Amino acid sequence: VFSKDNYTCQCCGIHSGCGKSLVLNAHHIYNWKDNPKLRYNVENGITLCSNCHVLFHKYYGKNNNTRDQLQQFLIEHGKKIC
Repeated sequence: VFSKDNYTCQCCGIHSGCGKSLVLNAHHIYNWKDNPKLRYNVENGITLCSNCHVLFHKYYGKNNNTRDQLQQFLIEHGKKIC
């Protein structure tokens, strides 16, 4: 997932080399618990920095997450995904 997203947060755009300590998370678009067939599918992942990842789950929780939720989050807080 990190390689696919060029080691860049797909929400805020932060990436290594910005002069800051950076922690990246591989966020599951369709959550881990409810979607065992998608757990290791790279296309079900998106790279988020730890701050954006925590913020996403603050808004939407950790269960029943969807692509629509992620899309809305990125529109409101950063970039838009396809």
